[in-house]
Amino acid sequence: ATWQHLYALLARPVVADHGRAPVAAFDADGTLWSGDAFGALGAELVRRGLVDREACERVEVEYGRSQGEERRKWLLESLALFRGLSAEDLVDAGEEAWGRGDGATGLGATLRPEMSDLVNR
Repeated sequence: ATWQHLYALLARPVVADHGRAPVAAFDADGTLWSGDAFGALGAELVRRGLVDREACERVEVEYGRSQGEERRKWLLESLALFRGLSAEDLVDAGEEAWGRGDGATGLGATLRPEMSDLVNR
């Protein structure tokens, strides 16, 4: 009944503190932002002592120079680094990596103009 649980979660109303619907964006090729989402999130998790620095750096380097099935392997390795972390830890680190909306620092400052328009509506 996993799909039923997923549908129930998706059916819940979303309420954001700022009164706008939240945005979830995934960018594997640099079309939405020019920064490195894994690098930014990984660095923040390392800074907080939640992820091993050497493992995070190794995944980032190997993923960057791999292709095809090898790249898929490193993508899975990157996700494995997050195993055991709470959703709250990931959200807090993600917000810090994004730049907490200050517009001048973090991954959020690297948004392409078209994506920025969508996020800031």
